Amino acid sequence: MKRRSPIRALVGLAAAGLVALLGTTANAQENLYKNERGTHVYWAGPTLNPGGQGQLLYAGYYDVRDVNGDVQHNNIQILNTNTNDDKMVWCDDKTYDTDPKGTNGEICYNPYGGILAKVRFREAIDSKEVLDFVIALSCGEVWAGAVKLNGSGVPEIRSGAPVYDASLTPNEAVAITTSPRFTGGLEFIGAAGVSDSDMSRGYIEIVGMESLHCEPDSGALSADGSDTWTRIGGQASNSLAGEVFQVRAAAGVSHAYNMDAISRFATDGESIAPADLLGAEQPNASDCDVIDPLGVGFLSPQDCVAAVSLALSKSQVIAQYDIEAGTNGGTNVVFTLPNKHLYCSGAHIPNPPFQCAASGEDVRVDIYDRIENFNTPEEPPPCTDSPCPPTPPDSPERLPNEVTIVSITADGSLKNNADKAWQPGSNLTQTSGWITVDMTSDYSGNLVHQEINSESSVLGNPMNGYRGLPTIALVLQEFTNSTTAAGSTYGNTVPATTSQQIFRNDQS
Repeated sequence: MKRRSPIRALVGLAAAGLVALLGTTANAQENLYKNERGTHVYWAGPTLNPGGQGQLLYAGYYDVRDVNGDVQHNNIQILNTNTNDDKMVWCDDKTYDTDPKGTNGEICYNPYGGILAKVRFREAIDSKEVLDFVIALSCGEVWAGAVKLNGSGVPEIRSGAPVYDASLTPNEAVAITTSPRFTGGLEFIGAAGVSDSDMSRGYIEIVGMESLHCEPDSGALSADGSDTWTRIGGQASNSLAGEVFQVRAAAGVSHAYNMDAISRFATDGESIAPADLLGAEQPNASDCDVIDPLGVGFLSPQDCVAAVSLALSKSQVIAQYDIEAGTNGGTNVVFTLPNKHLYCSGAHIPNPPFQCAASGEDVRVDIYDRIENFNTPEEPPPCTDSPCPPTPPDSPERLPNEVTIVSITADGSLKNNADKAWQPGSNLTQTSGWITVDMTSDYSGNLVHQEINSESSVLGNPMNGYRGLPTIALVLQEFTNSTTAAGSTYGNTVPATTSQQIFRNDQS
């Protein structure tokens, strides 16, 4: 009996449901977010998969800082959704047109469905890498860990699940071995110029680098997590998924969300793992392995980043808030700008869509109450000096960090470790409503965020670029019943409502 198989029953039910839906075994299936050409005759590049499965995952927010003395734990799980039920039809192209359980729909057994993945933590200010490691996931396996501050005030990760262990690997070109190295806790390594406080919040990046056999060389996972895997060198399947639970035990509140998943990040069939599996910064969003939309060549590193940015692009973010005094309501909105560091470094300053200004990225913010009164930040007075001074870092229309936590507050105070506050203002008569954030423009309506790149595509349709910023936005809503001894905090996490503006290529 194979260990850790959380999805076998679900896969069986899904297959049965698919047979009923199709009504005939002659119909083939399409997974439009994973197949090579999507909905069009052109090649399909990296795509945000609403089903939450892919080769590249982004967890938009982790935060281990205490909240008013209440310790935060960040529980993370990374799942390989491939089934390990080898009694399912095997994923074989020969059965594509005849068997409703295979293959492009992926309700099938993939003997090479194991995944070798890089897990990377990036701090909030400039996305500098502060910890990375490699995991080997068998089919149907979950890797789980917890991140919190240790007694010295430094983030650490704990896990009884196995990770790649270089000290145990005799020849990493041929095989890798794993062990549960984080059982006793491992401090974040940090980076030059990054304080413990800076790396106490940020985001997580997970890259599926290479396929493995569905099970390790022993045929089943060992009880103690120490396994050896023979590397086979193919591309990882589009089957990674992940979740984050941010828990404050004393308050009794948990904020949970699914990771954003980019599928088709590598489609050439080859591994994108670096020679040194633990080498810093590789692979990242610039290391895709994708044919360009017209099939002429492969995407360059710059085009890879642009394709991922298009998939994550947002022209507008809309988020509800509730700061009513009667419920002790509090709202924080988290804006994560993945891969800004790949644009705003070296000689590439500025580099569209980013302004790469030290004070952050301009956005336009409008705040409404429930009856549609609205208020916008006051426009700064016209500049008469030469040169004009930069916009102050704490201007309400800028996102200063690559992970910026914004409080919606009546008094301008920062709630729950926020970086800045946006105030509804005197025009609003109610203390609940919504905010709209224009990610394309500054306060005066000037277009400041746009990327033009003709090598991108959406589901196989060639595109010329987008307006806005690559953004992951989460709303953290809390309420507190102050009449109880413990405070009884409760709340929820909601992905913000968003929209996109994508330029269509005339060739499509």
